[in-house]
Amino acid sequence: MSSLARAFLALETFLIAFRRMHVHRFASHTRAQEGASAAHENINSYLTLALRRARVQLTSSILLAIKLHLNCLSVLHTRAQEGASA
Repeated sequence: MSSLARAFLALETFLIAFRRMHVHRFASHTRAQEGASAAHENINSYLTLALRRARVQLTSSILLAIKLHLNCLSVLHTRAQEGASA
């Protein structure tokens, strides 16, 4: 597993734990108030969105790295063909 994948897994694990802890803490403080379940859902959806954005950014970074790697391989292949024909 690459260091980037390990870092993302650690970030995802942290965000999931953070979401659970804060949703629970916020819900326990607001149970006496009206709309506690709505507030719970708002926090949950906000943190879910943050996690989704982190995944999208990581996916974009991985795709860019793959594209750069393929471009590099293409250049090396072209140079090898030019060297073989010379």
